[in-house]
Amino acid sequence: KVNNLRKEDIRNIINTLKLVHLNYKLVHMDLRKYNFLRNDNGEIVIIDWGYSVTEGETGNFAGALECMPDDVLTSLVNGEQPSYSPKIDLICLAKAFYLMLHKPAQVLVERLSFDRTPNFKLRAQDILSFWKSNAKSGLWNRIFQKAENLNYDDLIKELENFF
Repeated sequence: KVNNLRKEDIRNIINTLKLVHLNYKLVHMDLRKYNFLRNDNGEIVIIDWGYSVTEGETGNFAGALECMPDDVLTSLVNGEQPSYSPKIDLICLAKAFYLMLHKPAQVLVERLSFDRTPNFKLRAQDILSFWKSNAKSGLWNRIFQKAENLNYDDLIKELENFF
């Protein structure tokens, strides 16, 4: 995992996602700090594409539950199949960035296993509640709106402002 993101990392991550979304129609589904590494040249690399899906695909959930968009969490709480789109990656990235900056209590955002445990819906509900009461400033609302609208370039600018 990368412990210290740099300003240029934000641009590189989002441009990589833009390329993958537009050219390959893939959604990573597991963007979080543990899946960003540096190569030998010091460049940021997105790893662990094992849970990636094709845009528009539906099916069983796998991915970074703690960073999922609210609509995906709501679908999971209601036992519905979410539809996977590129906005998931951008919102996951923004939420992962929030978690890296603010470091809330680990118990609230603990990684959930991928099997369908009886607590799956409860964990999704807890995480949904966490996001409904956190990251609600005008700044974070703007960031999440850029992600929701797939506004890659403006999202880069917003996140780079933290550096």
